[in-house]
Amino acid sequence: MKTGRNDPCPCGSGQKYKKCCEAKDEAKRGEALAAENAALTDTLDGDEAAKAQKQGDATARREGFAGRTKQAPAMRPTHVRKRTV
Repeated sequence: MKTGRNDPCPCGSGQKYKKCCEAKDEAKRGEALAAENAALTDTLDGDEAAKAQKQGDATARREGFAGRTKQAPAMRPTHVRKRTV
């Protein structure tokens, strides 16, 4: 089972996982995916390598967007009327 962001960190520090080890774990996971992708690219032909790269990029985008929340756009006036004296 995956550790949730707000769960206590499994390293035993007493902090939340997102404040303690999440960044380190994500970096390790990214390095592992890059190494795996490089190994696959070395074994594939040119067209197959390009297809695998595109598929990997799409997967990374999906995973990156999965953790984000939708933010409201910044509020700005649509029309500002000048005051006349």
